[in-house]
Amino acid sequence: MEGGVEMSITAINGNITGDKLGRTYIHEHLRIDLSGQKNDSDARFDDEEAVIEEMKILKNKGIETIVDVTNRGMGRDTEVMRRIADAAGMNVIASTGFYKEPYLPSYVYTMEVDDIVKLLLVDIREGIDGSGIKAHVIGEL
Repeated sequence: MEGGVEMSITAINGNITGDKLGRTYIHEHLRIDLSGQKNDSDARFDDEEAVIEEMKILKNKGIETIVDVTNRGMGRDTEVMRRIADAAGMNVIASTGFYKEPYLPSYVYTMEVDDIVKLLLVDIREGIDGSGIKAHVIGEL
């Protein structure tokens, strides 16, 4: 609590308070696809069922929250993240931002800094890609 006010944290499956975070893994990728940039199909991880099983194991070991830092241009899929969070019964916090070259989406190169800032703020205030799922952290930029 800060100054007597409970802080709210935006998670994929609903807002939570700090006391509901529990033990947290802070740099994870529930789904990621860097195969195009790496020209290697092994750089794509999209096995939803395997992730759900891993998350259940983590939950049983006392992990309550995952911070997913899969940013723009990395194969992020908020609906998959929501399904995983719901199936595993864990808090998942989404991020926004951009990784480094060569993983930047092509549109970044034509944008002004102010436009990039506005794009990230939409992810935080309104939701990622129109999903209504809001980012709570900026993973990288």
